[in-house]
Amino acid sequence: MLEMEELDKESFDDIVKNSVSRISQIYPEWTNYNSADSGMALIELLSWFKENQQYHLNVITNEHLRRYLKLLGKVPSKTICAKTVLSLEGNGDAAPFEKFYADDIPFETQEEFFVQNMKISRLENSEISVLNNGGNIVFYPFGKDAEKNDVFRICFSGNVGGNGIISLYVFVRQDGYVLGDKDDFEGLTELTAHYSCGIRSQSAEIISDETCGFLRSGIIRLRIKKLFSGSDETRLEFSVKKGKYICMPIIT
Repeated sequence: MLEMEELDKESFDDIVKNSVSRISQIYPEWTNYNSADSGMALIELLSWFKENQQYHLNVITNEHLRRYLKLLGKVPSKTICAKTVLSLEGNGDAAPFEKFYADDIPFETQEEFFVQNMKISRLENSEISVLNNGGNIVFYPFGKDAEKNDVFRICFSGNVGGNGIISLYVFVRQDGYVLGDKDDFEGLTELTAHYSCGIRSQSAEIISDETCGFLRSGIIRLRIKKLFSGSDETRLEFSVKKGKYICMPIIT
């Protein structure tokens, strides 16, 4: 590893002191080193310039960082529109393309959607069932043991309505995982989903999974082809179709 040369290790006082110590060698007739002397004022001014120059020579600018990252094959991402997750409450009505505002910043929905009149009542796996009391739930969806082929169940109060599309935003804690992009996790695990209402059940189609199997935070979108009703509870069950977890994910 190359040793970094520290260019600004001299302080202002050090520069002044070193300059004054050389006066007698260069100009012995100069004997007044008081700050009131005009020569001393000039030395202090030049010492300040030198200290300032040292700092700027030693600093690593953003331009330097970009060049270093380019050598490593990393380039800045292209400018993209800001995205956010929208949380609404309603009775199953369609929400058309329209604007929502965060203070003065407008956001537009990307597609038509239905507001599902459902709330998460509890989270379950084969070992534990946790009620949703409105607090910050910390949950291992597939348990803590990577050797088990566990299932994860989200239970809702209410039935799926509208067009049968459910979008779930999942916040995954990074305990045991290195933060990364979607490409870093894609293909490691693949989930399959099942939908049930009362005693009736069917497979649910996972349209998209930004979480890559609960390895990172994002949205899971599912399509329910045939909607059921008449029950107080709806359940979505997830299991691992392909892949294996080395470190078990934790969601909140």
